[in-house]
Amino acid sequence: MNSTRNILRRTFSRCVRIAPRFRGLGRVVQLVDGLLTDGNNEFSYLATAVVNGFGPVLLDLRTFDQRHAYYFGGYESDAVDISKSLYNRGSFYDVGASIGIYSVSFAHAAAKLDHYVRAIEPVPANQERLHTQLTLSAISDRVTVHPVAVSDLEGRLRMSLCADRRPGNARVEAHGHYEVCVTTLDKIWRHHGCEDVGFVKIDAEGFDAKIICGAKELIRKCRPVILAEFSRHCMRKARIDMRPCWEMLVNEFQYVPRRIVGKELIPIKEPEDFEDLVFCWSGESRQMVPHVGS
Repeated sequence: MNSTRNILRRTFSRCVRIAPRFRGLGRVVQLVDGLLTDGNNEFSYLATAVVNGFGPVLLDLRTFDQRHAYYFGGYESDAVDISKSLYNRGSFYDVGASIGIYSVSFAHAAAKLDHYVRAIEPVPANQERLHTQLTLSAISDRVTVHPVAVSDLEGRLRMSLCADRRPGNARVEAHGHYEVCVTTLDKIWRHHGCEDVGFVKIDAEGFDAKIICGAKELIRKCRPVILAEFSRHCMRKARIDMRPCWEMLVNEFQYVPRRIVGKELIPIKEPEDFEDLVFCWSGESRQMVPHVGS
């Protein structure tokens, strides 16, 4: 029965990926996926798929983001496409690697540059899933996993997974399920011999600004492109101020900030409440890519 479900699910996924987009398609996908899932068997929610053109990637279809990636073939597609257009040197630092979709998406690009992906992920359940992805995609030789959190100071904190302990997004909580070590990006960078770093992607549930402040020497030396989520809801909840990070990047290091709007990069003068920001060093015109083809 499970094999029949899997065959039907893969067939339906192929149909969804080539189908014209229409209002309500997501609800149709959710309904059909529910019919193809055995609610009494947690393993029936697991499926592999090519995501962002790379893989296979193991996904848990109980979470919205992973279900969307399975059926539609993309995960944060606009941000990934823009990042690919900007990443052309050095190693790729995937901060908040989660289950490894960015790490898988950029491992081959890093290999072509004779560099590496450094996947930084503090939550044990995500680390396990991340190692599974590397094995499935045969990229373990190009991705190193750092089982730590990063911030502007070293120490320890507690974290929990956001969705009932299922691998995926995680958050800092005073009484979280996991106690994790905290270090800085500068320390990880020094561990790798102060290597050239061409791109830093950060998705850390509101802690992005602190992480950037803990990468000052890396940024000063390498001038990488920086993609950061800056979840304003999470930042307000954790009482994290954007201004010190903004002042360091824009005023001290002369970075040019842009926000992602569809497949375009739109310049901004102030952070306001914008999310999904890309910072490119003004001294390298090669990084100034305002538009990515559809």
